[in-house]
Amino acid sequence: ALKLNKLAALYFKMERYEEGEKVCLEAQRIQKKVLGVDHDHYVHGLTILAAAYQGQERYEEAIRLFLKAKILYKKILGVNNDRYAGTLFNLANTYFEVGRYEEALLLQLESLKITKRKLGVQHKTYAECWNALGQTYLSLNNIPKARECLREGLKVASGLDISLLITEQWKDSLATANYFSVNHIEQVLSNLNYLYLLLKIQEDTNRETKELILSNLAHNLFEKIRKLQTNSDSKLRILGRSEVWTSRGLHLLNKGGLVADAFVLAEAQKSVLLLEATKSEKAYQLGVLPDSLMFKEKALFKERDRFQAGIIKNSRIVAQDSLRALLNIVHQNIHSFVSKLEQEYPNYAQLKYQNDNVTLTEIQALLEPKTALLEYVITDSTLYLFYMDKYKYKMLHQPIKRADLKLKIKELHNALSDYELLMNHKDKSYEAYTRPAHWFYKKLIAPIMIDASDIEHLIIVPDGELAYLPFETFLVKPANQVQANYKDLDYLVKQYKVSYNYSATLWKESKQHEKPINNGQMLAMAGNYDLHLDSLKRHFRLSNYYRNRDGLKPLKAAQREVRVLSKEFQGYFGFDEGASERIFKKKAGDYAVIHLAMHGCLDNKHPILSSLIFTEDGDSLENSLLQAYEISNLKLNADLVVLSACETGFGAFERGNGIASLARSFMYAGASSMVVTLWAVNDYVTAEIMRELYSNLSNGMTKSEALQQAKLNFMQTATGIGQHPAFWSPFVLIGNDEPIQILRKSHTGFWGMVLAGGLALVLGGFLFWKRKR
Repeated sequence: ALKLNKLAALYFKMERYEEGEKVCLEAQRIQKKVLGVDHDHYVHGLTILAAAYQGQERYEEAIRLFLKAKILYKKILGVNNDRYAGTLFNLANTYFEVGRYEEALLLQLESLKITKRKLGVQHKTYAECWNALGQTYLSLNNIPKARECLREGLKVASGLDISLLITEQWKDSLATANYFSVNHIEQVLSNLNYLYLLLKIQEDTNRETKELILSNLAHNLFEKIRKLQTNSDSKLRILGRSEVWTSRGLHLLNKGGLVADAFVLAEAQKSVLLLEATKSEKAYQLGVLPDSLMFKEKALFKERDRFQAGIIKNSRIVAQDSLRALLNIVHQNIHSFVSKLEQEYPNYAQLKYQNDNVTLTEIQALLEPKTALLEYVITDSTLYLFYMDKYKYKMLHQPIKRADLKLKIKELHNALSDYELLMNHKDKSYEAYTRPAHWFYKKLIAPIMIDASDIEHLIIVPDGELAYLPFETFLVKPANQVQANYKDLDYLVKQYKVSYNYSATLWKESKQHEKPINNGQMLAMAGNYDLHLDSLKRHFRLSNYYRNRDGLKPLKAAQREVRVLSKEFQGYFGFDEGASERIFKKKAGDYAVIHLAMHGCLDNKHPILSSLIFTEDGDSLENSLLQAYEISNLKLNADLVVLSACETGFGAFERGNGIASLARSFMYAGASSMVVTLWAVNDYVTAEIMRELYSNLSNGMTKSEALQQAKLNFMQTATGIGQHPAFWSPFVLIGNDEPIQILRKSHTGFWGMVLAGGLALVLGGFLFWKRKR
């Protein structure tokens, strides 16, 4: 029953409430039968379930259980007990949620006294009690009492004898305080939130200045907590919680015209974990850490990723518990190891953890003429737009609710990716695409591009689900709704080269990064899904392996795609068993360009299990599914990775770290740039776009121009429904835009021959939409 309660608590933490409730009720049934209701284990189970009801806003049920637990704890343990005090505190919080402030206040005062006696005045729970009292007095409009309680809470949490006089010096004192634990920092953050609300109530001529000080301090403290974490999930949760302060800060900075400061704040919340990985690699390259320790650190993080993936893959509770125990040990080892590195190699720690988010002026210095960087930030009620080119910058805001924007994004993404609608309801499909496509141009591009007529290249740093959209499809002018004509629509791609990045800071890092050392050749592989294992080898594959592979259609055009490349460029070109996961892992680190023409499998629920599906070769160590967490642990030196597969740029959005896609995993592995897809693509169209892309690259074009011209050429040569952006627009470039050189085979005239024969193959009938990769 104790294990069931632990499992229930885990389910509740994961917000899997229905499963957690079933497990918790079963644990209670067992404990009631074996131990009786007058046992603290049984009562503890009541409080777990009550807290879960509270989290689901099932307040009356939570109150009923907390009251029952209060009575039983008083009977079993007496009133002078921290568990009894904790139950009073939680019951008070639930009363507060339903507006029963007077009842909450009485319970909080009693809980405060017991907590002081049992846990002492330095305990984080004592600070939590003071903060909760301050919040309740605030709701009762007793401002003097609220201030008194919040000050006491701040003193306990920070260990400082500090006032509530909000100044820069006050902020610096709290930012640099020697906190007893992370929990104490958490209580300071709660306190800051109540102080922010207090400022809203009080008349203060310097209110906005003080609000900005609170916002800056909150971000400093969140960053302090994040740097103490070794678990990436914990870091992401912290980034998600800091979002409310980002919204407040951007509102204040925008209102005050402080564009440069607003941009730094926006950048601090983008692709944070990917930036940390980039800085770690930079520290390695500068040689401030011995090789042996570098390999040990990487091995620890690789082991962590393996256990995390194992927990997700394994459905048996006993196996999951065993893996969690091992994962906890690894987390402890990582924490000890990182602490040792920071003490013994301070230069490494400084390089890895220094706060070096890029400034507007740094971006401007690196931007080429006729290039602009557009960055977006989505908050609950506002969309912020940043523009910068070589000579100027600006910031705008659009009053758009996040929920409404997400619906618009979904509307356009569906219109672009729904082949069934396109083929069977052509008129409806045309309107479904053209109306939102022009709406996005009017909201996201037109306002910020005023007085930017000389710009030719846009670097887009999206936020949230905006990363699901190819901006190239936005329509500069409204479409003629009388007659559908995709060819003549005024797409953004006709005016600009477009590339994307996860953050401006990462763009700067990539721009200044030394060119990776590689062999200048191409590694290209085409998956073959007609090859199957014999019955003996199939026995050793896990069941989820077949769920991923069964039903995969052959990709004939992918085979031709790679054969075309093999005739033009030097390198390794893998077909059949030569396109296996084992061979890829062995060779990938040496090549300048990696091109993978194969099926992709997206796992939105568990992004680290998304995979590329290689040819099955029966290897005993590799299962032909290269999963995202494995990709992240590779060491690549590629100038360009092209993932010619389904939805390789699509994935779940993680607040503070961007879209959890296969593309991002390759960036973790060290790829300088990526060409990926945002939805399921037709393999014949892919072959045509890829052929044109490489032809353009081999002629010295930048990557964004090469992809732009490939799309424009496809538009010009396609006929009928093939001109729809569903076919040419899913391919997007992420990362470094510089031209690349790929060693070619010594013959001429090849591309002309391919150009002459390729188009008929690609544009044959309705194979456009039926053959998807």
